[in-house]
Amino acid sequence: MTDELSHPEQAFDKALQLLDEDQGEKGEALLEMVISASRAADDRVLLARALCVLGEWLHEKGRDTDARSRLLEVLEVEVAEPDLIAYERKRARKLLHHPMA
Repeated sequence: MTDELSHPEQAFDKALQLLDEDQGEKGEALLEMVISASRAADDRVLLARALCVLGEWLHEKGRDTDARSRLLEVLEVEVAEPDLIAYERKRARKLLHHPMA
């Protein structure tokens, strides 16, 4: 897992693949690592993307409290070019409007 931390974009792609392959626990753990690495590198675009994917996955699994915190954080991420994370913000808002616990 150390190698993933040195290449957070590749780790993000791998996490998406794991989620698609129904390996949710591994994908979730890798997304958490991507989120930590993105924060450490101040890569706010990747941070917003990883938070959004994780929030959506958690929502689909019925873990709405965890999902809500990740999705709200997407809306708080500030970037120099907001268009870069416009999709993630739109997706987070949509998911937050769905009934959650």
